[in-house]
Amino acid sequence: MAESPKLPASYAYQDEPEPDSHFTLPATSYPPEHPQPDEANSAGDTNGSGLVSPRVQPADEPQPQPDSFSLPATAPPPPSHTPHHPPPPSSSSSSHLPPGLSYNPALHPPKREGLPVPDHLPGDLVIQVDPEKHWTLRRHLGDLCGIGGTARFPGSQPVSFDYDSLALLEKEDFWVCEKSDGVRVLVMIVATGFGQEVYLIDRKDQIYQVYWLTFPHQDGPEYNHSNTVLDGEFVIDVDPHTGAHIPRLLLFDLLVLDSENLMSRPLLKRYGRLQQFVVEPYKKHQKTLPPDVIAQQPFEVVCKKQELSYGIEAVFRDHVPSLMHGSDGLIFTSAEAPYTPGTDPKILKWKPPSENSIDFILQLKFPAIPDVPTEPDFCAKPVFMLLMNHGHEGNHFFDTMEVDDATWEEWKASGEQYDDRVVEVVWDKTRETWKFLRFRDDKFEGNYKSVVYSIIKSIQHGVEAEQLVAHAGRIRKAWKARAAAKAPPPPPPRAQHDPSHQHHAPHPHGHSNGSHLAPPPVQGAGGYGLKR
Repeated sequence: MAESPKLPASYAYQDEPEPDSHFTLPATSYPPEHPQPDEANSAGDTNGSGLVSPRVQPADEPQPQPDSFSLPATAPPPPSHTPHHPPPPSSSSSSHLPPGLSYNPALHPPKREGLPVPDHLPGDLVIQVDPEKHWTLRRHLGDLCGIGGTARFPGSQPVSFDYDSLALLEKEDFWVCEKSDGVRVLVMIVATGFGQEVYLIDRKDQIYQVYWLTFPHQDGPEYNHSNTVLDGEFVIDVDPHTGAHIPRLLLFDLLVLDSENLMSRPLLKRYGRLQQFVVEPYKKHQKTLPPDVIAQQPFEVVCKKQELSYGIEAVFRDHVPSLMHGSDGLIFTSAEAPYTPGTDPKILKWKPPSENSIDFILQLKFPAIPDVPTEPDFCAKPVFMLLMNHGHEGNHFFDTMEVDDATWEEWKASGEQYDDRVVEVVWDKTRETWKFLRFRDDKFEGNYKSVVYSIIKSIQHGVEAEQLVAHAGRIRKAWKARAAAKAPPPPPPRAQHDPSHQHHAPHPHGHSNGSHLAPPPVQGAGGYGLKR
């Protein structure tokens, strides 16, 4: 095995700014000059900290460090792949591989630069138009998915892939696809007295109503689906020839079909129905529509392409290079497990160890004005604090993020709010710090603490693309062995009969008693366009 990456033995809380010298400024912008007195100087000091503005609070005391959070210092962590820190040359990548494996450029296709990531969903935000309808739809979605109420997004969430995941791929049947760089959504289709309505639900539980879309029933275009819930990813494809932006919804799962909850069934069954009963009727109906109607539609709907888990190389070699949207890894999904709302250990998110990222809440802490220690210096560069999600206990300080001066000046000039936003970061081994990757405005919360530790484990004990492909043969062998064990036994040898006894009673299904019936096909994904 390759040498494990190294992160600091622990995150030193003494690096957190002292409360009497740094100030937080939640939910505001950062003026290019010192704030006016009425912005940062209210009457009275209500907290005994020497601060006088209700909008400026002293830094929180460091939270106790979890006993379980200790990172071995055995090897350097992977490099950052941020826009400001490009990945190392290909020739150096082989140093991360275990003995016997060499860098394979075919597994690292060049990424098209500048591919957009949707910053919003199409349609009308229902809560702004009709708040009562918003809550009614959320309750209806929870009821359809069997979780009740309106408490949480019912979509499943993956866990990070690490070296131990290879054994799981050998043990069970999984499918694999590329991990699209888009916005995760559920699609809810309902019928009203006025026809069919289609809604998108994001991970913030915001609901958007989209128009000009119809999902006909498989029994004919005169019928429509209703009470149906789909899972997918909204992306912006960019035509490589014309540069045109093409919104697409990539569907990969079916939770509920016409009020029938399918979540307890395996992915093999759910995906088959998604293709046959939802996407195919949609595609046929699209061919009957005039161009002016299609032009009004908010996006095109397609089924996301899947491979059997040992088809990893095909995803790297064939799928990813042909994509018209960004992709940042692979998703392995159990073909046998039910659909599980929330974190699902049977869905594995693989990224190169150097690209594993974590989402935190960002908080800025400004130093005091040198001559006025009770006032924050908004012109100075702040400390960029990363707060980790502790669930009901709130967000606690985890570490700091490094932002270069040029980036900070860009942020300050933009006038945007940066406090309390979710930020995605990667680890930079060279500077031994977390580096900014992007803001995640599609999320309200950062990763929960257990997810953070899981991702850190993936950085420490991650699997490179070459290791995945090298392991594919073992995954395939185990898959075939399971398929053979599930196959029906061969028919018994044909009995030797007296030649004079040639007449037998007809078989009730039209076969003679001595005929050989073809065994049923092996249960798998071959019927859904997946190759064995």
